[in-house]
Amino acid sequence: MIKETEYNGWTNHETWLVNLHFGNALRKHSDSLVGEGYTNSVTADECREYVMEIGFDEAVDASVNYFAYDAISSFMSRVDWNEIAEHANEV
Repeated sequence: MIKETEYNGWTNHETWLVNLHFGNALRKHSDSLVGEGYTNSVTADECREYVMEIGFDEAVDASVNYFAYDAISSFMSRVDWNEIAEHANEV
């Protein structure tokens, strides 16, 4: 069994890597919601949907490459989306 450990101050490597590649975009997305009059912060589910839409759904066609789809799905399931959302909402 693989033990999850902290990575560079984040919950795990997967969470750190998502923040590395999508953190700025998620902060901009959160800021844009506030700018449009929304009072709520971006949620963990919204962060997940945003990353999946931009970084996953468009990149991997499950009907063409089942292995890549399964590997990325497994990776994404280990991301701490609450931590990602918390970071995206920081002022």
